[in-house]
Amino acid sequence: MEKQVTTDDNEPQWCDEQQIYIGGTVPENISPEELASLRDEGDGSLKIFGYGSLCWRPGEGTILSRDTVTRSVGKALGWKRCWCQRSADHRGTPSFVGIVCTLLSDEEIDDIMGSNKKYKTTDEKDPSMTEGLIYTVPSFLVEECLKELDIREQGGYARDIIDVIDNNSGKKVKALLYRGTPENPAFWLKPLIDLNFAAAIMSVAAGPSGKNAEYLYNLDDFLSSITKIDNCHVTGGGDTDTKTLASMCRELQQEHSIFLLYGAGSNEHRQILLSSEKEEKHTILTEFVAALPKFDIIPKPTGLYAGGGHSALLLQNGSLFLWGYNEFGQIGRSQKAEGHTINPLPNILVQKVALGHTHSLILEMNSGQLYAFGDDSRGQVSGCTKSTSGNKIFEPITPEFLKNESFVDISAGLFHSAGINNHGELITWGNQKFGQCLKPLDKTSSVGKWKPEDGASLTRVACGRRNTYVVDEFNRVYTIGDNKYGQLGRSHTISDNDYGKPELVSGPLGEKNTRRSVTNISCGWSHCLVLTKEERNEDHHKGDVESSLYGCGRNNFGQLGLESQESSTERSTDKIVEFQKIKIETHGKTFSIIDISCGSESSAIVSNDGSIFTCGWNEHGNLSLGDTRDARSFTKITGSHISVCTVDQDANNELKQGTVRTLIACGGSHLLVIKSN
Repeated sequence: MEKQVTTDDNEPQWCDEQQIYIGGTVPENISPEELASLRDEGDGSLKIFGYGSLCWRPGEGTILSRDTVTRSVGKALGWKRCWCQRSADHRGTPSFVGIVCTLLSDEEIDDIMGSNKKYKTTDEKDPSMTEGLIYTVPSFLVEECLKELDIREQGGYARDIIDVIDNNSGKKVKALLYRGTPENPAFWLKPLIDLNFAAAIMSVAAGPSGKNAEYLYNLDDFLSSITKIDNCHVTGGGDTDTKTLASMCRELQQEHSIFLLYGAGSNEHRQILLSSEKEEKHTILTEFVAALPKFDIIPKPTGLYAGGGHSALLLQNGSLFLWGYNEFGQIGRSQKAEGHTINPLPNILVQKVALGHTHSLILEMNSGQLYAFGDDSRGQVSGCTKSTSGNKIFEPITPEFLKNESFVDISAGLFHSAGINNHGELITWGNQKFGQCLKPLDKTSSVGKWKPEDGASLTRVACGRRNTYVVDEFNRVYTIGDNKYGQLGRSHTISDNDYGKPELVSGPLGEKNTRRSVTNISCGWSHCLVLTKEERNEDHHKGDVESSLYGCGRNNFGQLGLESQESSTERSTDKIVEFQKIKIETHGKTFSIIDISCGSESSAIVSNDGSIFTCGWNEHGNLSLGDTRDARSFTKITGSHISVCTVDQDANNELKQGTVRTLIACGGSHLLVIKSN
């Protein structure tokens, strides 16, 4: 393909924020001499080939809509209509882009597919064939027409010239067209290789020019109409994708609500719902869609969760959906369900969710009743001292020992579970081998219960692999369990008498503080992060609120992110025995943190500007940094531009704007992200 030709004083400028070329100038894959030669062939007139919206919508009041412009049906051989161009200015917005078509040569498609090992190309095949409209613009209207089209096609398209066949005469002619090449900034590989994904996006996207699906349906209608009257028989493989996409899109609109999510890392158990990519490592954040049952009003996501190999999405209306690894019934169904979203309690409104390594916990909205399912080999589901049901519980149950409890918070570890009841007490059950659970109340179950001696109510709980962390109403942090890597956050040793008894951590997080509040606490297998907000007391900052991040425990993979990106020579210690304040800084800029999540041996944070940073173990690419190398400092992720999860429209189909919230979840070896208005 020829290199884009532009003049120095009129260089196309791409705006990442608006996702368009600004200033009315688009790239050209042709020289001014080639354009002049094309016009000379038509005695000054210009033939323009339209293969997308120009087939059915030249634009009211535009040059191409005038009676002096003639039109005829034509086709391009060796060129394929491909649905792989982002649209942020017509059929989508910068916050949720739509998908429109471009024209790629068979050689370009072979290069793309040949470099993608999941797809094979064949050496012997008919050339592609794309049908469209040939406009012939008289000479006195050409310049004005090109100016209009440069604005219309500013979403990544460039001028080019190709051979087309006029259906009326059967003759081959040269025509100008606008197309997005594989190198253009709006090119989107994902929908090109995954039509299911493309149909899902187009079923919901909308922009200033209307709904994305209308663009697809109108083009499909145009192609159907010209097929009936086309008497010009030319060898070539016609466009079948458009009709396929239109059919898929209609079905999705009738039966499903679409949510756009992002994932990185392992997809071995379809925990990031990437079809036909089950065994691969995904080292950058990649889009995927969850096609959920149809909602009359689209609910907002309120929770995103990642377990050992399963995932979950909680919506504002209390609907919960799980997917991924299900060998132990941890997504709430007995049948094999990998690759499908499951609502384990369709008649229950869910308030909170906790995913352990191979089990799951759910709290019912309003009542606080607990439901549990999955691996019960240590009693982490049932609370029994001896496992039942063959160690696997496929349908959600309320443990017999907890039927009279109402919970306000829950957490799930590797082989144990914990919750805070409405009396502010900690309740634990499951494996007690490392002191991660309280001493049982009696011999009939593994259930234990505790409250601080001063009567303070507990508010939050978090479970690691062999640890449990709780926060009280005074924002003090207590811990129990294994302390091999300092993950209890205190330097003194534990006596046998205190084994399984929560104690305050050392340092400021173990002290009462009326100005500081713990906003989140998250645990990996052997490390813990605590996010706080604190009112500043300095005269010139009085009343301001500052977020702080603390961490302790194992750091052998850099999962605490203690090293500075600017200093690669000083290696942080592999074991932090007391909570240490972590400063997030990159290129001399510090960030305010609004959310945190710990994976098995990794960590992720969200900054106040919506940026995501990760660190730690990265064997499966779960840090989304473009490789599988561990990261010892918090590093900004790479990958897809993160769009909002779905399109928000009011009753008049007007696009609504709002505050954007980014949710993250780190699992055993995968990372999940969703963004919502």
